[in-house]
Amino acid sequence: MDNVALMAAGAFLSVIVRTWSGAGRGAVLTLAVALLFGAYSPAASAVSAAPVGVLNLAIGLVGAGAIGSPRLATAPRRQSVLVLTLAYYGLAFVVTAAAVPTEIGAVCQFAVLAVGSLMTARSSTPGERHSFRRGVVGVAALESVAALWELTVRGRPGFWDYTTLSDAPGGLQLPNPILGDEFLRMAGTTGHPLVLGFLATVAIAVVAAAPQVFPNRVVRWGILAVLAGGQLAAGNRSTLLATAVLALYLTVTSRSVHRAWKRTAAVVAATFGGVQTAAFVSEQVTALIGSGSFTNRSGNLAAAPDLIVGRPAMEVAFGTGWGSEQQLFDRGFLNQNGFDIVDNQFVTTLATFGVLGLVFLIAVFIAAWRSRSRSTRTIVLVVITLAFSFDYLRWASVVVLVFGLLPQDDDAPADSDTPLPIPTRIGVHA
Repeated sequence: MDNVALMAAGAFLSVIVRTWSGAGRGAVLTLAVALLFGAYSPAASAVSAAPVGVLNLAIGLVGAGAIGSPRLATAPRRQSVLVLTLAYYGLAFVVTAAAVPTEIGAVCQFAVLAVGSLMTARSSTPGERHSFRRGVVGVAALESVAALWELTVRGRPGFWDYTTLSDAPGGLQLPNPILGDEFLRMAGTTGHPLVLGFLATVAIAVVAAAPQVFPNRVVRWGILAVLAGGQLAAGNRSTLLATAVLALYLTVTSRSVHRAWKRTAAVVAATFGGVQTAAFVSEQVTALIGSGSFTNRSGNLAAAPDLIVGRPAMEVAFGTGWGSEQQLFDRGFLNQNGFDIVDNQFVTTLATFGVLGLVFLIAVFIAAWRSRSRSTRTIVLVVITLAFSFDYLRWASVVVLVFGLLPQDDDAPADSDTPLPIPTRIGVHA
């Protein structure tokens, strides 16, 4: 009953926010993202029961935020992301109900978060989506500042200390491979360095791909510097790779009149910078290939063929259900190095929801990529890149972030520095 009451409270809060905030549904999504990144994670749940309440509040927020928009019925051509997301979580529900019925509640919670966030974003006006992007960047900047405080002042995680998640002496120790082993990886209040790195990288994609979100150049570069600091504090090398990929994509797709000059400058900078950084890059690559995180991920990726040819046909097609990874480790279908974590969203999906689930997930990304918005495409590119190092759809905060940003932004300029309108009239936005 308490959970239902909290969901109802979240729904009521959603209506209030939409009514009295000029940002409308953008404010609803921002509030949900802030709550989940701030107070819902395994690390937070280990020290308090409050995070469960935060989850139910967020479910009520995004569930009610999706209600009451005619946009969903007027553009059936543009509903492919929604239809495929419904198919993905519908499959997850059926398979889990049959194979792991104890996990059906978790599937329902995450399905509401994903579909509710997606529908809330799809039913938003351009100005409301603009507000949500600013909100995402704001949350990411605050988390980056918190992580930098942990790194420079406290010297160890201080918010929802993730090191307590291990019973090993000294707790879960994650040295920072970017800054050096003498530093630990920080997480802010997100609950894990991988989550902080994901949030900061997506925020960088938002700022870099859509200058209209922060038109002032000084502010924009200042925010990018803070977010880069968050990446360094999190210590995830995969986020640096994702940032390089998005930078390359934005350079290649730029429509600026100075495009040729920019490319020439980039080539010159790369030539001189490459000479200076070659040794550092070589050292980082060597360290990465030899690291346990790389061998664990590569081992699970190498196990993917066995998930297809080694299991019974029904498991190959539909998987073994939500939360069944440990069962597959025990049966020898995933990496047998003793570190029973997949850290690859595509492999996790193939394992738990089969080939059909993997097809649905890839189709969601392809459908979102069809947007003519360069900003949306950049976010999709980052999300796909990071899927190879993090099974992020098991984190409620990341689910709301991703599905809140995925909707096709077909009514926004494809590549423009012109600010989108921000709604100022108070009222419920249709």
